[in-house]
Amino acid sequence: MEEQQQSTINPVPCSSGVGSVLITPGVSQETRNILLASWKRTTHKQYSVYLKKWEEFCKEHEINFLVPRIENVLDFLTKLYSDDLSYSSINTARSALSTFIVLDGKPAGMHPLVIRHLK
Repeated sequence: MEEQQQSTINPVPCSSGVGSVLITPGVSQETRNILLASWKRTTHKQYSVYLKKWEEFCKEHEINFLVPRIENVLDFLTKLYSDDLSYSSINTARSALSTFIVLDGKPAGMHPLVIRHLK
């Protein structure tokens, strides 16, 4: 039986204009503001590019943006590779997804198949 994967952190969708900002469910607005302020402006800028690509990929393939399967994440990274993105760019995408996607109890980028894929 396939186990349902749970996401413990939810991002604001990229189309909201916030991009890579994280919102943790059940947390007060004041705490959210602190979480949002903890990221450097450059991190927001870098991650928002790949979260937007992820959002578009999910829409195109009818994937749950917040709770994808490992196959979906791997296919997304493969698409970036096929689009001739550099290793550094693909690694940044992996890091961006890791901020809110949990696969088998680990951040997406720490999943053994994702690690192997990036080697």
